[in-house]
Amino acid sequence: MMMRSILSAMAIGLTLSTAQAQTADTMTLIVNRSEDSATYYLSMPADGIEPVLAVDPALLFSDEGRVPIDQFRLTGSFDLADEMFTRITGSLEGQPFAFEAMSMMVHPISEPLPFAAPWDAYTAISVCTVPYTTDDLVPGVLQMYYGGFTDQVHGDAPLKIHFPQTGRDAMDIVVHRYDNGRLMSTEVQTLADGGALIIETGGRAPLPAWVRSFGVWLAFVGLTLGTIAIFRARHRGARARQLSTQP
Repeated sequence: MMMRSILSAMAIGLTLSTAQAQTADTMTLIVNRSEDSATYYLSMPADGIEPVLAVDPALLFSDEGRVPIDQFRLTGSFDLADEMFTRITGSLEGQPFAFEAMSMMVHPISEPLPFAAPWDAYTAISVCTVPYTTDDLVPGVLQMYYGGFTDQVHGDAPLKIHFPQTGRDAMDIVVHRYDNGRLMSTEVQTLADGGALIIETGGRAPLPAWVRSFGVWLAFVGLTLGTIAIFRARHRGARARQLSTQP
């Protein structure tokens, strides 16, 4: 019964996470940090390019106001992603650094993708998973997905992700924070114009790989429950023998 409860709770958690992730047309940030690197993924409406990134929208919508999606499929989007997101930078303990673009992709807002975990984000930035028509390639109906990487990370100091000043209003961003692939927190941060998002660490040494393994935890739970069942059976047996010997 306990095992069923644990699995049911996990299933409910995954369902809620996916439901939250599939709300498109908002800004969502996923940061996955390890001992010596950090990756951030950003999902945002494509019509927010200028006020958020401080770049000319024509960089993306260069083909008669539409995204040249065939070019993305043939040559990728690494160079374009570097150019578009170059004004989003990082700092650690006051030392600035630039992120290296991994990839970028656009998908219709009408068909939102899961975006709450690093593996969701990696798929979103890498794969053109939905069919497009010419009406799907204009700013107001597209969601952008981007990934950036840095190896300028060490220790437990908070990571800051800086955004350019463009004259826009403050905005709320959903932030999913992971340490070594483990979800540590989900929160909403308000990003001021020209401000930074502050990504704290867990402040603890990462668990060994064998501890992080889901299969190992299931085996541990099973062993614990089995041990409890054995002790209960022995206790019932001892109790029954005691009662049988009483006059």
